[in-house]
Amino acid sequence: MALFDDAVREVLINEGGARLVKDPDDPGGTTRYGISQRAHPDVDIEHLSEVDARLIYYYEYWLRYGVHRIFDQTIATKVLDMAVLMGGSQATRCLQRAIRAVGRIVDEDGVLGPQTASAANDADQHALLAALRSECAGRLRRIASRRPQSSKYEKGWLRRAYS
Repeated sequence: MALFDDAVREVLINEGGARLVKDPDDPGGTTRYGISQRAHPDVDIEHLSEVDARLIYYYEYWLRYGVHRIFDQTIATKVLDMAVLMGGSQATRCLQRAIRAVGRIVDEDGVLGPQTASAANDADQHALLAALRSECAGRLRRIASRRPQSSKYEKGWLRRAYS
């Protein structure tokens, strides 16, 4: 079983840690630990603690999107990181496309339920990770191409997808 603490540690690094970000091109608004004001209007982002950020990630991403069902630590970490970056349903669709790319059949519904989890857990983990990285990178390229203000983030997004 993958461990949340190991996965969220990677997310916090990728999201810049405690640094407060007020990027006018970021539609999420003020952000700390990757937690945005837009997604959490009732949270005092400027004073958000790491403990509170971890709790948000645990309940709103790890459990809500079913990442806890994935056994492999590397796959679970990648799905959590991509859920934070592109949204849980989109990250799950990338996982489902990756599962299909390695020869398993799952619905592409954006839900990491028992069928998707079982297929992910039974797949060759090295092949699945490679396919997942590719699917995530493709999705992030499409986002950057459709939103000109986001293109400045593309290089970092792709680095994160392929890490």
